[in-house]
This record gives sequence, structure tokens and C-alpha cells, in this order.
Amino acid sequence: VRTQVAPTWPTNVPNDHDLDVIVIVTVAADGTVLDAHVDDSMGADYDNAAIAAVKHWQFDAATRNGQPIPARVRALVHFETPAHAPPAEAVPVPAPPEAPDTAALSGTAASAPPRAPAPEAESTANASPEAHEATEITVAGRSRPPTRGASDFSVTVGELARVPRKNASDLLKLAPGVLLTNESGEGHAEQVFLRGFDAKEGQDIEFTLGGMPINESGNLHGNGYADTHFIIPELVSSLRIVEGPFDPRQGNYAVAGSANYELGLAQRGFTAKYTGGSFGTERLLLLWGPDGESRGTLAGAEVYKTDGFGQNRDAQRATAMGQYEGRVGKEGSYRVLATAYSTHFHSAGVIREDDYNAGRIGFYDSYNLSSFAHEKVPEGGDSSRYSLSTDIESRSGGATLSQQLFVTYRSLRLLENFTGFLLDVQEPLQSTHIQRGDMIDLNVNEVTLGARGAARFQTVAFGQPQHLELGYFARGDVVSGVQQRIEAATGVPYRTDADLDSRLSDIGLYADADL
Repeated sequence: VRTQVAPTWPTNVPNDHDLDVIVIVTVAADGTVLDAHVDDSMGADYDNAAIAAVKHWQFDAATRNGQPIPARVRALVHFETPAHAPPAEAVPVPAPPEAPDTAALSGTAASAPPRAPAPEAESTANASPEAHEATEITVAGRSRPPTRGASDFSVTVGELARVPRKNASDLLKLAPGVLLTNESGEGHAEQVFLRGFDAKEGQDIEFTLGGMPINESGNLHGNGYADTHFIIPELVSSLRIVEGPFDPRQGNYAVAGSANYELGLAQRGFTAKYTGGSFGTERLLLLWGPDGESRGTLAGAEVYKTDGFGQNRDAQRATAMGQYEGRVGKEGSYRVLATAYSTHFHSAGVIREDDYNAGRIGFYDSYNLSSFAHEKVPEGGDSSRYSLSTDIESRSGGATLSQQLFVTYRSLRLLENFTGFLLDVQEPLQSTHIQRGDMIDLNVNEVTLGARGAARFQTVAFGQPQHLELGYFARGDVVSGVQQRIEAATGVPYRTDADLDSRLSDIGLYADADL
């Protein structure tokens, strides 16, 4: 859309809420509108007003081999209440952001202004490309859930992707009220504070990637532990952050809220970036967006290392992600996503104040534990994650159907000690023993299988749009976790705190109505 005319509210219907009407527009080779008709009726009065407005719009013409051609495309006409609506005159439409939300063109009524077809739109000719015949342009997109109020933030990264970010967790700060801290190193999940609520390492926030759950059920370090470091930040196109348990689609971990990452790559072709910085930090990033495919079709790989800003704060990681987005019929799409991630890292612990004051150790350093008789056991750990997800979304009449399947393998080892070997106290019933140490050695392995799906129905009753959504979520986890104590003098385990094998299942149903 180049210029548009705002629709006029029908005189005989109420104008106390916004409304969207999807119109099929036939655009001439010069960008003018030849014909228009409504796809899904919102009532004759709205339909006629939408068509009357669209006939005064001006488009950028579709092209084939560089030459303008007639084309048909869906356009969304947005009715705003008179108190907020702009004057009914032709106004220029701002250019879409670098990574636009194509849901506005997917054939699903979404509360968004009209946008031009995304550049990755596929063209399929219904007949030979003669001057008087129109090519039908279909733009695939993903439907969006309805907003949940002032604390529901849908953020398109767009130009904000130019800001360097160490990991995907940093993107959470695009929403207000988010604070992140991390006391355990590069491979440990961030502790998240959401509007003052301490959600720990994600235990009280539901994290998802394109609907695939990230929270780990049964993790001994924290039930619901969520490490988002496996997501390459340059591949994130948008986030939806709901600050509060206000959406029935949210799962068990959404005590403080939820955050969903969506992937997309606006830059087509091959991109390579290298970054070097202080403390021996290096990062190599490779991105690929195949020409002719949608922004949801992408691949990326990352290799990262740093010595850290103190002794025993080094880290290395390698990440790979790939997603393919294809078409199912005229009004459906599917995605297949695969990820692989592995990291090894060290983290500093407690130091003695007298050692620091005497200059024997730096403030950001930690003790070198290489003097252990059997092995070197500095704090830190190893973390890896491998996942595969596939989902499909289709539209038939007034119903939008979605289905997703996912599987994840997760492995985590953490070595932590925040007290300087001081808490292995002598219990009354124990045999007398000397101080041995309290470093924790935690190992967790987990396999997750699951599915989720929904059916959203749209109709018109009493002159108003009505929506009903029915959905389900099912997940199973097989988890093994062992936590041991490490002896300070030798670095070998001397006590097992926990040795648990868990089988967990989670099934949820919901209904959501907008009446």
C-alpha cells in the first residue's frame, strides 16, 4: 500500500470499538484499484464502507521480471473509533519495518494497520500473464492471539537488531519492567525480575520459541529452569511478553508471565560477521536466508569464546539453528525448526576478604583449584540442548487450525559453591568428621516430548465479530538428576544429596472467547 483512505463508519451501526475487514483487491499495473470484494463478511454496512475506502487506495504494483503486472492481494481495512480515526483523506503509508508481522496479510483478522505485501511473497499465475489478467498474490502469515491488555507487549525487533546483544535473554529488556542478572557464568540461565517479581532462572515465567517450550520440568537446579542461550539473537524477529498470568494459552510456569520468541531473517542471502573484543572475546556468526523463500526460512551458526574479566571466567559455545517455512494450500503454512547448542564455561566463586586486601587475588578472580590431587574442579559447568519442532497452521472459512509437535534433549552440569566450603556442618547423629567442603556437583539429563494445538472460530453475530478458541497442550518428560558434594581437599564426590529418576506428564485444555 502506497497511500490509503480511512474507511468511514456506517451511520447505522455502533462505533464503540475497532474493527478489521479483509478485502480481496485487484490492483492494476499502475497501482490503482480495479476491483475489490470482501473475503469474510463483517456485515453489509462494514463491507460496503471497506470497499468504498479501498477503491481510493494506491498500491505499488506487483512485478514479474521487472515489469508491472495486474495482481490480486488481500488487504486489511482497519476501522478505528471516530475519537481516534485519522481524517478521511489520502495519507502516505510508512514503510514496513525490517521484519514486519505478516499476520496482517494472512487472511486472519488481526488488529494491525494495512501493510504492503512482504517481499518474500510467492506469485502463482492463474492464467497466462496477459495485460488484462490479474496474477493472484498470496502472502502466508501466522495468526496472532488477541491482546491481553496494557501488560501484553508484542515487540518487532526490526531496526533494534542493530543493537549488539550477547544472547537472546537481552531481548527481554525491550519490554518495560524486565531486569536480568547472572551470578554463575556464560552458560547459566539469567535470573529474571519481571516488574519486581523474582522469577529466578525462569521458574516462574513460561518461555517458548515459536510455541515450543523452553522451561525444564524436573530440573533439580530449579523446576522450570529456562536457558535461552541456545537462541541466536540475530535470528529473532519478534517477541510477545505478557507480564502476568492473563492468557489461557499460558502454561504452568506463567506465574509472573510469559515470553515467546519468533524467528525471522529479513536479510536474504549469506551473511558472515566476526567480532573481537576485550578479555579475549571472539565471535563468528554465519547467517543464511535463501532467496525466494519467506523470512521464516533461515539458518544460522555461531561460535563464541571469551577469557572473561577475571580468572576462571572463561567460556566457549557453539550454536546452530535452522528453520524452513512452507506453504500448505492457499491459506496455510508449516514450519520445521531444528536447533543444536553446546557450551563449556567457568564461573567465579567466593574469595576471602583478607586475600583480596593483601593483593593475593583480584576482586574479579577466583581461586585456582588445580592443586586438587585428582582433578581440577573450578566452578562452572557444561550445557547442551538439541530440539526439533514442527507446526502447521491452516485456515478454512472462519476457522484457523494449528498443530505443533516437539522433542528436546537437554543436558546440564553445574559446579557451584557460594560459601567457600563452610556449610558441611557436623550433624548430631553423624560420626565426628573434619570440614570436607560443600561444592555442589549437579548433573541433569532430560528428554521432552509434546504437542499443542488449537482451533479458532470467527463469526458475526449482533453486528459484531465473535471469536472462540479451543486448544490443548500435552507434554511428557523423562528426567534423571544427581547432585553430589565435592570434597575440598581432593575434588572427588564424598556424598550424594539426590539421585532422582522422574517421569512427568502435563496435559492442559483451555477455551478462550472474545464476545
